[in-house]
Amino acid sequence: MTARGKGPDYFAIRLVYLPTFRHPILVRYEEDGRKRVRRAVVLSGKAGYDLGEIAFQHTDEASGTEIADIKKGLERARYWDLTSSDATFGADGDTLTVEVIRNGQCKAISRWEPEHKATARGLVPLVDLYVGLFERAAIWRDVAPMAFGKDDYVPRR
Repeated sequence: MTARGKGPDYFAIRLVYLPTFRHPILVRYEEDGRKRVRRAVVLSGKAGYDLGEIAFQHTDEASGTEIADIKKGLERARYWDLTSSDATFGADGDTLTVEVIRNGQCKAISRWEPEHKATARGLVPLVDLYVGLFERAAIWRDVAPMAFGKDDYVPRR
């Protein structure tokens, strides 16, 4: 994503979730002046093998409240303080990439299995944010991680 050619109030967030044995999903929110858009995409392949092609996509209008809630969620997650990656990784596992443009700044982070030891890694607010956005876009239920261990993510709902 790039902020090139956009005004200082432009905001965008793109979340890409690559579950190893399930369909990759993406959601993007964009606010440019009074125009607010959400685009959800499900790919036909399986992450870790072949991403496939677009199997489903839906674009609709996002509300100002929805965008404001996303911005608050990013603040709760301390997104701008997170490093681009952390030291947690494995051979197989789901990968989350989050890209944000706000106030002319562009930042991307990637996390392997963000739900894994989310409390210890300080990722609970980020996981809450992306799970909520994927659920709102109605593309989460088919790819949600199968189970969480006792020290893993527990939703804050």
